[in-house]
Amino acid sequence: MIQHPYLVSRIAQRQKECGPVFSADEYSPLLQRALDLFTFACQPSMQDAIAREQALFAFFWEYERLMRSKNRSIDAAERLLDSVRNYVLSSLQRPVSVEEIARHKGMSRSHFSHYFKQTTGFTPIQFIQRIRLEEATRLLLQTNDSIATIAQATGFANANHFCKVFRQRFHLSPGLFRRQMR
Repeated sequence: MIQHPYLVSRIAQRQKECGPVFSADEYSPLLQRALDLFTFACQPSMQDAIAREQALFAFFWEYERLMRSKNRSIDAAERLLDSVRNYVLSSLQRPVSVEEIARHKGMSRSHFSHYFKQTTGFTPIQFIQRIRLEEATRLLLQTNDSIATIAQATGFANANHFCKVFRQRFHLSPGLFRRQMR
């Protein structure tokens, strides 16, 4: 339906950046513009070339607007994740609480937790635990440190807690993981 070379190339570029699948509200202007295009496609005898092109560009600008807002939210999520990742890694030897990160971001714990979940799709606790486990996994593979030393170095309360969390995530113990991966 869209054969305009400029629009096809711009839409292809946006799909590379944001992916080919997106969601839009049922009342979104993009959906309304898509329906306008569909109407032109279904009634070829009533086509006015200028009106058709106007509908095509109206659709495109709504598509651009949606993709740019999606791209901004992806950027915001990446910035937030990088910021929290850097904070946790800089304090890895000790447990870092959500309250501490929220204070660092100038928010209450509740507001930060809601904002983090809405922006990234998972809770701050899940993300903090993921960072710790990634670092612990790296240490398991690259060092000969004991499980207790790795647990302490990555901010877990003790080796038992580390083993429990590790087993929940990877479905095997840290020791077995190390033996299988080496």
